[in-house]
Amino acid sequence: MIDPIPAKKFASYVCPTCKGPLEFQPGALCCAACSRSYPIADGIPDFLAPVVDDIPDPLVQRMDRADHGALKWMSGLYEGRFWYPLVIRIYLGNNSTSLADLIRRIQAAVNVEQGVVLDAACGTATFSRRVASPTRRVYGIDLSMAMLRRGAEYVQSEGATTVHLARTRVESLPFPQGFFDFAICSGALHLFPDTTAALREIGRTLKPGRRLVGLTFTAGKQGLVRYAWFRKRMKQRGTIRLFQISELESHFHQAGFELLEPLMLGSGVFFTAEKRDS
Repeated sequence: MIDPIPAKKFASYVCPTCKGPLEFQPGALCCAACSRSYPIADGIPDFLAPVVDDIPDPLVQRMDRADHGALKWMSGLYEGRFWYPLVIRIYLGNNSTSLADLIRRIQAAVNVEQGVVLDAACGTATFSRRVASPTRRVYGIDLSMAMLRRGAEYVQSEGATTVHLARTRVESLPFPQGFFDFAICSGALHLFPDTTAALREIGRTLKPGRRLVGLTFTAGKQGLVRYAWFRKRMKQRGTIRLFQISELESHFHQAGFELLEPLMLGSGVFFTAEKRDS
């Protein structure tokens, strides 16, 4: 007999490949429609493991390799005293923002007292844990199992029982259409190889008229990104994109969003976007 507690915990997920229902089995979620089986590791569904070798996306391959090395130790530094201040100083510039400031902005932006929230590219559930409440469930997804495991440790130690974590790509979310009342994507939009496709998939899972907020990088005049040699190096490596506001507006519009109230934070932009009704 299937234990009703874990079965209920995973009931909201669907197959990321065909969007069909999943059956909980000990240690896995199984799709009868496309015959895929997704393992559950340390309570975290891994929707990427069965297909990771077939995905040509360089970001997926880099993250998968790093999961067995650098990301294991980096996950422990992610919310420490130095990581966020260093990244913000390098990319966004001095006095542009801080982790505490971003947390406050995202908490203030969440305009639903109850419902379901998506945290896309959640890392160690940094923002997931801060917006979750007894009436607000948060589903965080990320490419890195190392980050998610660290996040799960924080979730357990803080008693954040309404936070749920899963490993998957933002381009193939394991959730039904119109499932979420709010979405977060902070510090990752500039990493996705196809910005419009990522936004469109987030939009698929959002209810019409609901909002997506987050932070991404721009070609600003603070931090190292103000130097042409640094921007050229980033472009050559193909790891991080620097958006113009007009470019962001175009991506959001193509994905079915209206970009609202972009706020410059040094060489970054804190964005709010609303999914169009049609």
